[in-house]
Amino acid sequence: QSNDAGECSAVVSWIEPTALDNCTAPGSLVWSKSHTPGSTFAVGTTAVTYAATDAAGNISLTCSFDVTVTDDEAPTITCGNTIEKTIQSNASCTSYIEVPVPEVNDNCGIASIENNINGASDASGDYPGGETVIEWMVTDYGGNSKTCEQLIIVYAIPSAFDDVAITAEDTPTTIAVVANDVDCDNNIDLNTLTITSGPAHGNVNITSNGGINYTPDKNYAGTDFFSYRICDEDEQCDEANVAITVRSQNDPPVAVDDLNNTFVDINVGGNVLTNDYDIDGNSLSVAIAGNPSHGSVVLNSNGDYTYSPTAGYLGEDHFSYQLRDGHGGTSTAEVFITIISDHAMSNQPPVANEDVYVGKMNTSIIGNVLKNDYDPDGDPLTLNTNLVAQPSEGTIQINADGSFIYSPKTNYSGQISFTYQVCDDGEPLQCNTAQVILIIDRNSNDNSTVAVDDAFFTKVNNTLTANVVGNDYDPEGHSTTVSLIGQALHGDVVLNANGGFSYTPDTDYIGPDHFTYRSCDQGSPTACDQATVYINVSEVNHPPVAVDDWFGRDGAAANILLNDYDPDGDELVLNTTPVVSVQHGTLIINADGSFSYTPEQLYFEQDSFTYQVCDNALVPLCDEATVIIYVDSDNDGVANVFDIDDDNDGILDIVEGDKAVDTDNDGVPDSLDIDSDNDGIPDNLESQHAEDYVAPSGADADGDGWDDAYDNDNGGTPIVIVDTDGDGIGDYLDVDSDNDGIIDAIEGNDSNHDGVADSIATGVDSDGDGLDDAYDTVNNKSSTATNALGSNVIMGNSDGDEVPDWRDIDSDNDGIVDSVEGQDSQLAYVAPTGNDSDGDGLDDAYDPDVGGIQVGVVDTDSDGIPDYLDEDSDNDLVPDFVEGQDLNKDGQPDHEFMGLDADGDGLDNSNDTSDDITRLENPMGTNVPLADSDGDGIPDWRDTDDDGDGLQTASKEDWNEDGDPTNDDCNYNGIPNYLDEESCDLLIPDAFSPNGDGINDHFRIRGMYKYPNAKIEIYNRWGAVVYTKENYGNITMYGDPDAWWDGRANSKGTSGSEILPTGTYFVVLILENSFVHKGIVYINR
Repeated sequence: QSNDAGECSAVVSWIEPTALDNCTAPGSLVWSKSHTPGSTFAVGTTAVTYAATDAAGNISLTCSFDVTVTDDEAPTITCGNTIEKTIQSNASCTSYIEVPVPEVNDNCGIASIENNINGASDASGDYPGGETVIEWMVTDYGGNSKTCEQLIIVYAIPSAFDDVAITAEDTPTTIAVVANDVDCDNNIDLNTLTITSGPAHGNVNITSNGGINYTPDKNYAGTDFFSYRICDEDEQCDEANVAITVRSQNDPPVAVDDLNNTFVDINVGGNVLTNDYDIDGNSLSVAIAGNPSHGSVVLNSNGDYTYSPTAGYLGEDHFSYQLRDGHGGTSTAEVFITIISDHAMSNQPPVANEDVYVGKMNTSIIGNVLKNDYDPDGDPLTLNTNLVAQPSEGTIQINADGSFIYSPKTNYSGQISFTYQVCDDGEPLQCNTAQVILIIDRNSNDNSTVAVDDAFFTKVNNTLTANVVGNDYDPEGHSTTVSLIGQALHGDVVLNANGGFSYTPDTDYIGPDHFTYRSCDQGSPTACDQATVYINVSEVNHPPVAVDDWFGRDGAAANILLNDYDPDGDELVLNTTPVVSVQHGTLIINADGSFSYTPEQLYFEQDSFTYQVCDNALVPLCDEATVIIYVDSDNDGVANVFDIDDDNDGILDIVEGDKAVDTDNDGVPDSLDIDSDNDGIPDNLESQHAEDYVAPSGADADGDGWDDAYDNDNGGTPIVIVDTDGDGIGDYLDVDSDNDGIIDAIEGNDSNHDGVADSIATGVDSDGDGLDDAYDTVNNKSSTATNALGSNVIMGNSDGDEVPDWRDIDSDNDGIVDSVEGQDSQLAYVAPTGNDSDGDGLDDAYDPDVGGIQVGVVDTDSDGIPDYLDEDSDNDLVPDFVEGQDLNKDGQPDHEFMGLDADGDGLDNSNDTSDDITRLENPMGTNVPLADSDGDGIPDWRDTDDDGDGLQTASKEDWNEDGDPTNDDCNYNGIPNYLDEESCDLLIPDAFSPNGDGINDHFRIRGMYKYPNAKIEIYNRWGAVVYTKENYGNITMYGDPDAWWDGRANSKGTSGSEILPTGTYFVVLILENSFVHKGIVYINR
């Protein structure tokens, strides 16, 4: 029987055996048995026995049978999860993996566990890349078995191994970088090959089969590196480095054609190595390769040569030479020589010198074919832009000025040329041709620069000035600097870094000469090249050139010969008698070219004359030129005829009348006059607000004569003419800008505040700028900006309120306007009329020229300072600012000074009742009541006894002698003594009320300031002292109110703060002279 499910046993039932006995009935037999039906039997075979006993005790024979239980239930097995592991590909392509034993179970127990990998119960070990299936089998003791499978996956990352390669200089190589890389999955993806870090001295590109092409930089030798990445189809990647050794090899040297010029029958020399080079830096030598056809040459191995033309030969010749680097490398070049006449009797053809340019592959060459060409007769050259011969490769664009751009064919290297023609404009017309040789050097460094030979023509004893870089070029566009490396043999060369040079031939030397220079660029690394400059010095005479001049009539250094010259360098001889003289003045011409011109008085237009200059040849040649003498009144470099602001005061001439108006009648029109109203204050200052004043900059970017500070074309702010008093006359034309009756010439020029101008106009104007010499501090117009402001007028500002006195209607800031302080108080005040009959800006009321009164002469205290500038006009120690506006007689002004001036007229807002500076009433627009405390007709600010008590304020009303009568109040009624008619004699009050209401809370005794050392004693009605104090009433010592008794006891036995009750107390006051006053006082609470 099979086992019960899940058990290692089974419940077995059977039919029990029967027995018969002779004596005993079957139901009475007694059975003996090993098991009963329904017993549980373990797996296996168990014997069951039965025996019967009858009543007699006889035992029957034993009956037995076997019960067999079989285990038919298989065990259970659970494999572990799939195991995944990633490894770096290696030689074995395996990885050790620890594999856990599966979970197993069986009802009767496990007999064995094994796997198909190693037949053991432990499958741990080395597993190859890829997938491996482990089959596990478990068997129980009944022979039942069960299997499961477990997946092992090993991912293999490819391993990229470093590579090395060797190649020759300038030789590409292909490196199979993937060939030594390993991938255990055998699924490397060649399409994933990428460069992660490029080489420093070359370039790379990837092939389709897992290789990398490496091309070293031109001429590079050494070690280079780059890095790459390779991935497999599982997107697993690795990187490796590649090291390349580039072995050097010799490059041939580069021989560059040369040129030279000489005169007929004159030998010429040079050095062919100057512009040759070897990329490897080898030492170079030369040997003749082909002799000239019209002369002979001696060539040394160091490159020096001497060429001797055939006698009488004129034209072109050439020879060739071989350049050697000492390592087998050679190159050949030619030297082109032009022989010209120095004594031609007819027009000579121009000299067209060959040009040689060295360029790089795939890079345009930029040059100029005319920069080393010239005409021996000095004729201008014309280039035929239709070339005689085009280049066989590439494209050329050439312009009439000689400039060209040549673009080589892609990847072309080698030598190529084109030929051009140049002609002069002589009679007959002469032409010449020259070849331009272009060397495209495949070995040229990444950064390079090219210097091209030059040729120039000059005259005996004449200094040549030119520039060597006009035909040089830099392929990368870098800026270059040049330096001299070989001085001329027959003259002196000064070469500047920008290529400009001067060549001075030796005295009387005639013939060929040359010097060499080096040009270096600003690239990295720096590239340099060398070239030769060839110069022919001729003896032909040419007439001088006289050039027209423009001079300002004030130009002391003017010289008409400075821009004249002689092409041959001959000395110039000036005819001191003009061909045509000036029309509006007198002229003196000096032999050195200087001249003096004196114009007619008050003539402000331009003048001119014509002069003649000759050379000092045996047969002199001459030329003439005209000199324009222009007027530049403000010396700004712009003639008046072009200058829109002739006097540089910032006010355009069109506003000032453009020479048609002369306001001050000084003979200088306003447009030329920097002080148009002759008040000593320059127009530039008077035309602007002080707080927004902009000084001239002295610059004039567009050259129109209007200073940049005011020229809106150049970012300036045009001047808006200020008219302070709104009378329709701008301040710069107004002799009384603030309409206070006091002229600007005084208010603007009064440093000592005495009401008298420091400087008085003399009527003399030495430099003719319109500013009287009395004020003018710049008498030579040396600077446009300083001359416009060159006045010694201090621009007085007495009260320091940012408004100068000549615009300030209250110059001393006392609240009393100048037009009041400038008039006599005993006379009726004269207000401005608003009329100005003579148009000078001074109101008729104050203009003596039309019957008005003169304002500003009143000086009440005779201290030399007129009242309108005097802060204390009566010198009584009380400022006018207080005395003019103290109606409540408290010693303080009724209106507190604010320090603000909204309308900019100089009168503080606290007193200003007119907010429009241009209104007629503005000069009188003050709220100061002009107090007259004693009603005597003399206002307090001019009254030395304000209260009319017969006591002078300064000497009698300042009891504490601190120089301030406003703080002296002997009777403590709030009115200072100088305004109080009440007596200051000693007065002891008979009562006070110290109840804290602020009224009569202290026992104040009038006149105590006379007795600072007095003592007081207070007794109650029982005769006891309740209060005592030394220096009673001495405010200086104790202050107010602590100097006075406040109704509290302070005698011995009191706290000092005991409030005394209402009642009568006895007073004993002991004065300084021991005089005792006694009395009573009643405290009323």
